[in-house]
Amino acid sequence: MRQCWTGAPFDFAGQFHSADRLHVRPRPVQRPHPPLFIAANSEESVLSAARLGLPTLSSFFVPVPELQRRRRLYRDTAPRRRCAQPSPRS
Repeated sequence: MRQCWTGAPFDFAGQFHSADRLHVRPRPVQRPHPPLFIAANSEESVLSAARLGLPTLSSFFVPVPELQRRRRLYRDTAPRRRCAQPSPRS
């Protein structure tokens, strides 16, 4: 997503689809891009978010102790990648 919002053409090669010289329009008004969040309902998704330095979203059905465990996991992983969980914005 970050790459497609730069305005520059880009190529994509995924497992099932590929495309050359894509342009995404309209470009976002926010700079450098709109806020990105990762839905993190598993340990692996929390680790992915931490590695990317992106904040997480979770289901409100998750018990508080599990949310606390995920937060610790994020914090323990993010510093090694020089990432920090950004504060939510409104």
